Amino acid sequence: MVIPWVLVAWASRIIDAKLTTILNSLSPLFIFLITWAVTRHEPATGRKFLGVALGFAGVVVIVGPSALAGMGSHLTAELACVVGSLAYGIAAVIGRRYDKLPSLVPAAGSVLTGAAILVPLALVLEPWPEHVSGRSLAAVGALAIFSTGAAFVVYFRLLATIGSIATASQAYLRIVIGVGLSVLLLGERLEPAHWVGLALVVGGVVAMTLQRKGLS
Repeated sequence: MVIPWVLVAWASRIIDAKLTTILNSLSPLFIFLITWAVTRHEPATGRKFLGVALGFAGVVVIVGPSALAGMGSHLTAELACVVGSLAYGIAAVIGRRYDKLPSLVPAAGSVLTGAAILVPLALVLEPWPEHVSGRSLAAVGALAIFSTGAAFVVYFRLLATIGSIATASQAYLRIVIGVGLSVLLLGERLEPAHWVGLALVVGGVVAMTLQRKGLS
C-alpha cells in the first residue's frame, strides 16, 4: 500500500489532475488481468471485463479525451502513476486472503504498517514545514479518518463479500461522486458528454458487480 500512496501522490504534483485520474482508473483493468491470467481466485467472466472496459471508457469521456493528448510529456510521472495503479490492483488481489477476518483487522494493519514506514521516511527526507495552517491539518485529519481509515474498513468488507473485481468498481464510482459533488456544491452544470460518461460508468459498475444465480 505504501508504493501506490507515494507514487500517485508524487505523480499528481507533476502531471495534470485529469490525466492522473485516468491513469489511476487503470487499477480495475489490472485486477481483472491478474485474476484472469495468474490467481484465478474468482471467475473473470466476459461480463466483468465488459464492465471494466465500459467503466474506463466512461472515466475518459467524463474527464475529457483531451487529457490523453499530453501523454508522454512527463513520462516518468505517468509511469509512476501507472505502477501505482498496478500496485493497487495487486493489493486488492492479496487482500482477498483476509476474507475470514473482520474487515477492521486488515484495514488497521494496512494503515498502521503504512504509517510505520512512511512517517520516519517523511521526517528524514522532507522535514516538517515551519508554517502549517490549522485548516491544512484538519484536511489531513479528515483524509486520514474518513478517506483512508473508514474507507479501508468498507474496502476489505467488500473484498470479502463481492470479490476483488467487483470491488474495483469503486475506482469508477469516485468519478461519479466527484461529478455529483461538483454539481451540488460548486454549482457546475453537466454537459452532454458528462451524461454519456456517467451512463457508461454506471453500466460498467452494474456489469462488474451484478450477481446472478449460478454466476459471479
